[in-house]
Amino acid sequence: MRRFFLICLTLFAVCLSATQTSVTKITASTDNPLVSRITITLSEKTDWSHTVDRSKHQLIITLQNCELAAPSPSGIDNNNLISSVTFAGSPSYLKIIVTVNGPFLLETSSAENPFRIFLDIFAYHDPYTYEDYLAQTRFYEQTEQWDAAAKEYAIMMRHYPKQTDGYYLWALTLLRSNKPEEAKTKLRLVSTDSKYYPAAQAALIKLENNEPAEAILNEAQRFTTHPLSQASEKSNPDTVLTRSATCGSGTLPSSDKKRYSILFSLPLWFWLLVLIILAVLFLIIIDIALKSKERKNTAATLSKIGIVYDAGKQDLTVRLLERGWQENEIARELLLTEPEADFYIRRGKKIIKRKKHRRE
Repeated sequence: MRRFFLICLTLFAVCLSATQTSVTKITASTDNPLVSRITITLSEKTDWSHTVDRSKHQLIITLQNCELAAPSPSGIDNNNLISSVTFAGSPSYLKIIVTVNGPFLLETSSAENPFRIFLDIFAYHDPYTYEDYLAQTRFYEQTEQWDAAAKEYAIMMRHYPKQTDGYYLWALTLLRSNKPEEAKTKLRLVSTDSKYYPAAQAALIKLENNEPAEAILNEAQRFTTHPLSQASEKSNPDTVLTRSATCGSGTLPSSDKKRYSILFSLPLWFWLLVLIILAVLFLIIIDIALKSKERKNTAATLSKIGIVYDAGKQDLTVRLLERGWQENEIARELLLTEPEADFYIRRGKKIIKRKKHRRE
């Protein structure tokens, strides 16, 4: 029995150390034709890296200690920037290959609980147009990266200083970053020919009167199509690309499935633990059944030979057998009749054998 438990613990430890990460979801935002955020959600943190193949317009993400032996989706709907997402790899790693429709720029980041990898893909044009910069800043605001959005506005306005609409949008971002003084400076730069000039002047007056930024931002939504309402949301407008099973087993569901059974996403160590528990319960049941059968056989034997069972004599018989006494010596020492000696000695040998088996 002890050997069995040691084997089970060893298998559990080996399986736990070899547990592979599972990719639970991959999503891509589709609301912006020039920017897309791919989010890879994993069951646990793992080492990862990425490379870019400029000639094929591909982004390749490599996840260590992860594999995917299931078919990949054929394509992505409703995304003008990303062409496809495919999978490749071996038992020790998984590669996620993202093919983009043309040249692109990339920014990466990650988050915990659950572990997620963010891949921000921007359509690249040379030269970068005002609309390209604006799409990038809007994306940063949607994902609440206010400092990144402010930096992008600074770059945009250096290249396109006559597009003073950008100063108004930049000021709104600075207000969301709790920088009212800098926002005032940008609002003063909005020219009279800008469609946002009335809104900029109204916001400037409110700031001079020390009104709260929240009121100015709420008022700004009436003057602009800038997605401020979306920026305040915690969740992005994502489209699910695929819900994969646990790496290494199972199959990916079809794209029209809404849910995927949680049983297939549980890690391998969990199933091994369940098997070990079931095996232990099975052994306990067998042990109880054997003891019950042994008691019945003992009672039948005692009734047949006409003696009364004495637990004290049985214990003494076991001790003397363990000390190496002969059968006739035990019978003489304990004053046993021949049927009693035969019963207690035979049963004592079984008890000793069972003890040795448990020690092993």
